[in-house]
Formats: sequence, C-alpha cells, structure tokens
Amino acid sequence: MIFGKGYFMKIGVLGATGHVGKGVLRVLDKTDHKISAYYHSPQKAEVMKAEFFDKVIFKHIDIYDEELLNGACGECDMIINCTGPSGKIMNRIAVLCMKENKIYIDVSGGKKLKQMMETEFSFGKNGTCVLGAGIYPGLTEILAGYIVQKNPQLQELKLYFYGNSPLSEIAAYDIVAGMEESNGGMSYVRNGKITKLAGVGTNEGNKIAPFDKLITMPVLSDEFYSLVCKKKIPKAYFYHSFQNDKALMDFIMIKAMEQYKTEEQKKASATKIQQLFFCKDRPKEVCIIVEYKIDDSIHYFKLESEEDWSLITGYVAGLTAVFLAGAENIHNGVNYVAEVVEPEEIIKSINKICQINMDEW
Repeated sequence: MIFGKGYFMKIGVLGATGHVGKGVLRVLDKTDHKISAYYHSPQKAEVMKAEFFDKVIFKHIDIYDEELLNGACGECDMIINCTGPSGKIMNRIAVLCMKENKIYIDVSGGKKLKQMMETEFSFGKNGTCVLGAGIYPGLTEILAGYIVQKNPQLQELKLYFYGNSPLSEIAAYDIVAGMEESNGGMSYVRNGKITKLAGVGTNEGNKIAPFDKLITMPVLSDEFYSLVCKKKIPKAYFYHSFQNDKALMDFIMIKAMEQYKTEEQKKASATKIQQLFFCKDRPKEVCIIVEYKIDDSIHYFKLESEEDWSLITGYVAGLTAVFLAGAENIHNGVNYVAEVVEPEEIIKSINKICQINMDEW
C-alpha cells in the first residue's frame, strides 16, 4: 500500500470513466480501500476495466435517478464526485451524503455551492463536505498553504497559474458558470479585504518563465480569498495566465458581456473557453509558481508537469480522499480542500503518482 495509514473505507467515485475519474482511480488503486467506480458510459467502462480490473468494482449509474443515487451513497463511506456540470447538479449528491453522515468530496465547488451546503448543515447534520478538490481551485491553494506553513512570517504572496491542456465540455461549462459568482479580476487581498488594482496593467513587474512570455491577469476566487484570510497573509495575489492578448480579451468579454445568463450562452461560452485554454501549437503543461517575500527578500517555489490537468485534478481529489480516510479528526461541515488537508502531505504524495517537477529557490 503506497498511500494510506491502515484505515479502510468503502469509497465511491461518481464519473469514474472521465479523465478526472481516472486520476482518482489511479490514486485509490494504490491503497487497500474498497473502491466502487460508478459510470454512465459502458464503452468507457470497458476500457477502464482493463487498467483497474483487479482492484475496482465498476457499476452503472444514472446520477439523475434518485433511487440509484441513494443506493450508491448508502453503500459507501465516502463519495468523490467527478461528474458535472456542477452548475446543473448543484448540491443534490452532496445533500444525500450529508444526510447519511458521509464524507463528500467534489472536484468542483465554488462559493454558491458552499453557501447552499452550509444552509443544509444548519439542520444539525454531521457529514463532511469538501469542495474544490481539483487543480485550480485546489492544488493552487494547497500549494499556497504549504508555503505559508513553512514561512509563517512572509509579508506577501503571489501565485501564478498556467495550464495548456484539453478541457472537457463539462469543465469548460463549470468555468463559465463560475464567472457569475467570482470576485472578479484586477483585485488582490490586503489585510483580509478585497482591493482593486487601479491603473495597474496585467504584465507589471518581472516574472519567472514561463510567465514572462504569457499574459497574466490578477483574479480572485472564493477559495483563494478564504485561504488568504484564514492564514492571515498580509498581501496576496492570484494571477491567471493566457497565451496572448486576444485570449485574455476573449475571456474578459465573456464575463463583461455576461455571456453566462442563459443555457445557450453558457454552452457557447464553454466552447470558446475550450479553445482559449488549449493551444495545440504549445506543449501540454501545467505550471504553478509561488513568489513570496520575507524581510524584503524574494523567494520562489515552482511546480510544473506535462500531465493532463484533468488527471491532476483527479490525483488531488484521490489524495484528499486518502488523507481524510486516515485522519484522526475529520472536519465536519463544509470546507474548501486546502482547509482540511495537510498541505505538505499532499504536495509530497502527488509526486508519487505522477510526473511533477518541483523546485525552490
């Protein structure tokens, strides 16, 4: 057993035959947990069975069939949800798990779902709901938490994220749906408050490769904002990166023109997002750099990989499940993933499951 601490659970993976689900199974396959992989497509399931035939039980499910979904939630101690779009599923699956005092892990999440689930917990339920257990948000905040844990005296933190990898229709749809609840661009966090960057361009300052060749824009998700406030980081910035000025402007226009109000707009914008986030002429890669300041001295931590970012999302969700299964105390209630895992353990473990290079200077 590569991962885990000797605690064995029945873990169900919804959407197991997608790229994210495959990433989850590759982690759980290296544990002694009992794994049920729930799928919608029989064709994809047959392919997946060849890789995981000896450790994983595959079961067909329609997530919109309440009886089948209740059965899946009832027979598992933990459910990892890799299905979507999250904007359509909302909190249906999470509520079922919560009512049975289960552990629920969602690779998506966001402010809206968190608020919905916190309302459910007002009824006195004791389940555990973990949101945003992916790469962005998810690994980005875990990495920031890791840096703060090692350097509690830091004065400023800047996190740069770049990914060039094919996005599924579901993932792109979720990005568009999340625009409505985001805190917006050209903002950072200063002493716990969201502050606008008035008159500051997207390419200010010196940047470490590859971000010196990319267009970066400061943005804030609720996940990053929550982490910064809880860790009491004096100043913190999150920069999302784009291939060029046109890609940035196309992204900005989707939000500025509110091209996410109707179902037709969401689908059209999701198609455009798929085009913006993957350039066939560039190598497939994911790169996260944390730049942080201590006593006016600048330090860097770089994490990069050529893995598909959907698979990495699955790795993060799977490692989160392993961590929670082995934890002596599990946080009841609703939390983002960086608030419930041990950052150093996740960062070190992810290098065991995929090719990720890390460097610090």
